[in-house]
Amino acid sequence: MTETGSSKSKDLNLSKGSQPTHHARKRRTAWILSLAGFLPFAILAAGLFFVERQSQEYFYFVDGLKSYGVVILSFLGGIRWGVALVTNNRAARGNMMLSVLPSLVGWVGLFLPVPYVFGVLAMGFAAQGAWDAISGEQGVFALWFAQLRIVLTFLVTASLIAAFFATV
Repeated sequence: MTETGSSKSKDLNLSKGSQPTHHARKRRTAWILSLAGFLPFAILAAGLFFVERQSQEYFYFVDGLKSYGVVILSFLGGIRWGVALVTNNRAARGNMMLSVLPSLVGWVGLFLPVPYVFGVLAMGFAAQGAWDAISGEQGVFALWFAQLRIVLTFLVTASLIAAFFATV
């Protein structure tokens, strides 16, 4: 089996019996790292429900979550920048320009009061996730990556919405 953006390839491409291919290992690594990267969102958002609002810990949770959210949103924009760099089509230049928007949205969000920063970050992640899902369907990158982005977008956006309500 070969990996293509539009084929119905399995997440565990196997060749030579039970040895995973390079592509299957890459997908597995991406999933593991992505889920590990979600943990700070989950822990910090959940923590906001359990710490005293005026405690020092509360402010650490708030600052930690909004800072981590901005960093990861910027990282996602960087992925799109990289894709645009290696793409040779008319849309590449426009995609490169659009790829800076997640960083700018995150940066502007840092100046917003709590809970609004979490709402803006949630919208930024949702928009980026939608763009990635559509791009996966269009073959811009592998379909498995689009699927990973959909799952992570749901998890991260849900965490940020929970943080919004925890801090209202």
